[in-house]
Amino acid sequence: MTKTVIEKWYKKLAFKCDYDEQFYNCLNNIEISPDTAIDNYDLKCEDLKKNLLAVLYMCESVESFYNEKGISEEILIDTLKDIVRWTDVWTDFNGYLCYGEMSWIALHLKCKLFKLGRLQFAMDDTWWEVEELGIKEKDPVLGVHIPRVGSLAKDKVVASFKWANEFFPKYFPEHNYRYFCCKSWLLDDTLKEFLPPDSGIVSFGDMFTKIEEEPHDSILNFVFGKGATRDKIDSYKCDTTLTKGIKQYIKEGKEFHLTRGYIKADNI
Repeated sequence: MTKTVIEKWYKKLAFKCDYDEQFYNCLNNIEISPDTAIDNYDLKCEDLKKNLLAVLYMCESVESFYNEKGISEEILIDTLKDIVRWTDVWTDFNGYLCYGEMSWIALHLKCKLFKLGRLQFAMDDTWWEVEELGIKEKDPVLGVHIPRVGSLAKDKVVASFKWANEFFPKYFPEHNYRYFCCKSWLLDDTLKEFLPPDSGIVSFGDMFTKIEEEPHDSILNFVFGKGATRDKIDSYKCDTTLTKGIKQYIKEGKEFHLTRGYIKADNI
């Protein structure tokens, strides 16, 4: 039964056919308990092959939740496609079919995160008090996440925010958020020094009231791939305005940042 469910989701999410041999080898040799659920799974499990099978098995309960709520299959599949994207990242990094980032995908499997158009939104409570915006610690917010699926064209971004403002009050009225919150390298004002003003990244960042920043090189992992570091910058392909700017900035010994920002939901 578990193998049938796992295979169902492997096919439904349309993994690369290049993975088929490794996938079926894992499926035939790794046991997944029928009782496996995100609330009892070890999120620190280091068996990355088992992680992938377990995640696919748990998609079945996610589908049941969506059906009960009346949320469309289009949103279900678009949201769960993140499993494929991160499997590609981990497989490329390790050299074999596998999945890590269990704490991240737990948001999807607990039905706390949904992809609505270009962006992903997660129901959360803020960890910080932001006095100037009237935000108190533990106030409900919608966390904004940006999957690597193309450009940040302004019209697509705005459409996602508007969709979220329709979706969450309809399906989760108890999550009475007032703000969208994002903490990302994409909000780093440093990027304005080498990206044009009409860049999707710049326009996305400018939508937010920026509260706090910290030095961080997460930009390297998202742009050049998992495990990227400053000392290897000469080995990475730098043929875009963004990658060329990052390389030059590193050569000059300058810092990048993770920046936290908010958008008032009523302002979208």
